[in-house]
Amino acid sequence: MKEPIFLNDAVLQNGVYILSPLNPHFEMTYLQTREKEGWLFSNTTVKNLPAVEKGKPNWKMWRMRNNSSTRLCNYLKKKNEPLNILEIGSGNGWFSNAMKRACPAANVFGLDINLNELKQAAEVFNGENIFWLYANLYETNLPKKYFDVIVLNASLQYFESLQSLLQRLFEILKEDGEIHLLDSPFYAPHEIAGAKKRSEEYFERINSSAMKSYYYHHSWQEVKTYFPQIFYSPNKYWNKFLTTIDIYQSPFHWLVIKKPTV
Repeated sequence: MKEPIFLNDAVLQNGVYILSPLNPHFEMTYLQTREKEGWLFSNTTVKNLPAVEKGKPNWKMWRMRNNSSTRLCNYLKKKNEPLNILEIGSGNGWFSNAMKRACPAANVFGLDINLNELKQAAEVFNGENIFWLYANLYETNLPKKYFDVIVLNASLQYFESLQSLLQRLFEILKEDGEIHLLDSPFYAPHEIAGAKKRSEEYFERINSSAMKSYYYHHSWQEVKTYFPQIFYSPNKYWNKFLTTIDIYQSPFHWLVIKKPTV
């Protein structure tokens, strides 16, 4: 596997390129929370994600994520190009691997600040031209105008400022590149306070109060300033109908944001 030039000087640890100082507090808090929620898995289970046996923890949510991830992978497959694809918040790597299967000619990069899950990703999904990066997005010198596609799949809520995030992503995105946001909630401005309160009560209920400091809520008003294209809407009649007959659809939008032209 030929590594890209910007990884040449990175420390490689158990298949993971270390590009930033480690942040053990976030990782410990995150992993403890996910364990309580039933979102940590064995290598065998991770290899088969998003397929989860009926009745297992969160299996309905995995059905939804299977549908949303399949839509994006089918979209990438139609491009049929040697893309550079970056997933922000790749975790155990199941979705980065799915995108790689959809685009065999692509270089796929899974980026996270969760070393434990990145090591699992490297162990389970160690194919050609798929790279696992431990990196703080704001503190790492990723190459400018390098990525064709940047994906945040159920990870946007771990970033405090949507504006700061997108400005950073625009720096590393090619001029004709795309940012895909899926399986993360957006709220009307008047809903933010209530959503924040519900999240805080939830984390307290599962004894993960520390997670409140890492979980954020974003409004439609924020994202609309970037003129996103809606590639999927849960509000359409057909998607609502499918959910009623147990073909679980994501309750969240799939948005695509293009890099602004200067």
